Amino acid sequence: MEYDTKNIDVRSRMDDVAHAIQAMPAVSQLSPTHNGHMFSRKPTGFYATLKCYMSKQHGGCGKAQEAPVFLMHSRTKLLACLEELRNRIEQKHGVKCVTATKALESAQTPKAVSTPAQQDIFKAMMEIEAAKKQTKPHWKQSRKRMLPRRSWKF
Repeated sequence: MEYDTKNIDVRSRMDDVAHAIQAMPAVSQLSPTHNGHMFSRKPTGFYATLKCYMSKQHGGCGKAQEAPVFLMHSRTKLLACLEELRNRIEQKHGVKCVTATKALESAQTPKAVSTPAQQDIFKAMMEIEAAKKQTKPHWKQSRKRMLPRRSWKF
């Protein structure tokens, strides 16, 4: 997190707001913006990447990002930008987007189904690996016996 102040209280408040935004179910990432200057060191605002686009089929709004919130005359501190972004996300991506992202996450979690055939294949793979480990040292030893090291002196 990049700060625009040295005040510890403001920094801790910025961290709290940033963690609150990142903990929202509809948010996948919080990022600083640099106002078009790619190599600028200081951020000029923030934007959030959303999960709503991926959860569109489950009833999400379909937006990929929330619009960036920049520093301006009415918002002169990055803390104000973070709070404005949090308010926008809470208002625009409420219960509908949250339920859609939770439905997407539950649909994407793999179900652990283990059939006897899968167990047999896994067991066979483990036996093959064990056999490879046992035979490898013997192969190395026989290779050393076949190719002795010679020192050439002229």
